[in-house]
Amino acid sequence: MHAQETTFKELVQGEKQYQVPLYQRTYSWQREQLQQLWDDVQELVEEQLEGRAPAAHFLGSVVLAPGRITAGGMQRWLVVDGQQRLTTLMLAFTALRDRHRERGGAERQADRIHDLVLVNK
Repeated sequence: MHAQETTFKELVQGEKQYQVPLYQRTYSWQREQLQQLWDDVQELVEEQLEGRAPAAHFLGSVVLAPGRITAGGMQRWLVVDGQQRLTTLMLAFTALRDRHRERGGAERQADRIHDLVLVNK
């Protein structure tokens, strides 16, 4: 097993695809876990808005196992641990993208979120 430190940005960008195996538990986060993650995200945003360098945030461990390479040559990774956090963050980015689209005039921001975080073109 090889452990390494990475950022959320590095985790979601690039040519890779994540798959949660069927043997993993279903999504089960409740308000308490969602609130804790949201509080952490808000703190990072507030630090950045105040001009301070945001402190590193420990998202927790994410354990990935290499899966098969897809027909297009993309590496697939099985999410062994961290699926609740990754799913929650991806849902939050999806909601943010959709909110930008609803606002009108923010299509560029919505497209950036879609292209850079949510979809591997």
